[in-house]
Amino acid sequence: MMHFTGKIVGGKVLIEKNQSKAARLLEKALSSKESESLFIVRTGVPQEILGKAYLAGVGNLQRDDAKAERWLLEASAHGRVDATAQLGFRYLGVVESDIPVNIEKGIEFVRKAAEAGHAQAQMLMGSLYSVGTPPLFKSGVLAADWYYRAGVSFLKMGKKDMALACVQGIQELSSKQGLSVPNGFLADKLLKMIYIGSTQ
Repeated sequence: MMHFTGKIVGGKVLIEKNQSKAARLLEKALSSKESESLFIVRTGVPQEILGKAYLAGVGNLQRDDAKAERWLLEASAHGRVDATAQLGFRYLGVVESDIPVNIEKGIEFVRKAAEAGHAQAQMLMGSLYSVGTPPLFKSGVLAADWYYRAGVSFLKMGKKDMALACVQGIQELSSKQGLSVPNGFLADKLLKMIYIGSTQ
């Protein structure tokens, strides 16, 4: 998270440790026409940092979901996957926030993040298909596929416990939800990857 920012004055770097003031300086810098040509601004990183700082209310910076949404939308537009996922979680109402719930928008953002490899978004897509959250239809096949993708992503992050939760998600599609899951073998494939380390 953002704890300080700096500015160059007379060839010297001055560091600002007041989070509220740092946020105002960063907002001012990002809003200036000159900032559009800077590579770092085009990456979306500063926008994502600012958005997440407003989500959390860091230090003396007050939580402000409206500002968080604004900056996370900009970061998402620059391809920042976690910013996209965080917006999707909030639009779906999965994470408590003052950002208004908008299911269709939430699914759009979560799907975009999931397709870019965001493990939590992939797992959520599995859950959404398992219950058929409108406008998505209930599908054991698609739910299993998303749970499997999430499990693989979690394994790449070293999170075996989360990969096991994805196995459980696949198994429960037929056992608890009564869905047809012709690709249920993905649970066994994922278990093999977890315990044996095989990616086959």
